Amino acid sequence: GTAQTLTLKRGVARFDVVVDVAGSASIKSLTLTNVAQSAYLLPQEKAPFSPENAARKDTTCVFGEPLTQSTPVVFYVYEQDNPGMEIRAEISFDGGTSKTLTKPLEGALKRNAIYTVTIRKDDIDITIQTDFEDWEQGGDTELAPRANGL
Repeated sequence: GTAQTLTLKRGVARFDVVVDVAGSASIKSLTLTNVAQSAYLLPQEKAPFSPENAARKDTTCVFGEPLTQSTPVVFYVYEQDNPGMEIRAEISFDGGTSKTLTKPLEGALKRNAIYTVTIRKDDIDITIQTDFEDWEQGGDTELAPRANGL
């Protein structure tokens, strides 16, 4: 049979946190709303980026020890369409009472992209980086159908 070469890219978007406050910040949790729980294996060139029947639910990351400084790789989510998606951060500043900051996400979440959530005293800012290096090259695996069809 003929062997096909298949190049896979990460199927997920990554979220990092940057803390940009003069005093102290203590991030207790981050929530991403309406997150698709399944995705296409291969990148989609245009919408829809999520399977039509994908289940959706809010995804919350509660930190056992609250984040007090910039932290890469807080969570990963699948590439997906973004109907009304927003990010919420539960934070206390300078030891004060906890408050929730929210920010809508614009556009679809793209695979192989880093979303940086910058926490400030009064708001959250989100920037996207897609021009970073890919995973290191691993070994090549050839996928070929078996002769008996199994």
